[in-house]
Amino acid sequence: MSRFSCWHCLLLCLLSAAPALARAEGLLTSFYCVVQAVESGNAFSCVRYRQLPDSEEVEQSRVRVSLLAFQPPPDNHPLAAASYTQLDNILLYQQVRVDVFGVDKVGRDLARVRLYKADITAALLSRGLGSVDRSQYGAYYYVPFEREARNEGLGIWAQSDPL
Repeated sequence: MSRFSCWHCLLLCLLSAAPALARAEGLLTSFYCVVQAVESGNAFSCVRYRQLPDSEEVEQSRVRVSLLAFQPPPDNHPLAAASYTQLDNILLYQQVRVDVFGVDKVGRDLARVRLYKADITAALLSRGLGSVDRSQYGAYYYVPFEREARNEGLGIWAQSDPL
């Protein structure tokens, strides 16, 4: 009986921890930074400030970030400049939360970016200013935002038929 109760307790502990583990799956690191420059329709650079342990010194580092699962319109698309401008207007000189899930092919942190509580990728997709890059981790989360913009004929979806 005693052995059963120990296994039972262990199982309950593992089951109660499962949701927390699932939420953290894939997340490499999180930090806040101040956006200094928007590099493209889905990438920017920012300055991260960290206080060193047991010190009053503040360390600064430049970080390059790419939006998770977001594909801006191609350069020859009429809304390519609008997508870049929108990202610039939203993020420049703002403090954002960056949740890193990987590294893109040019070495930028691939991350979910939030300004206050708003997810930047979701906001851009909802306005039809890009599409979901389905090859990236976490893309399934953003598909409904793209579908809504497509169904309403917003942004890049204005000329295409809703599916």
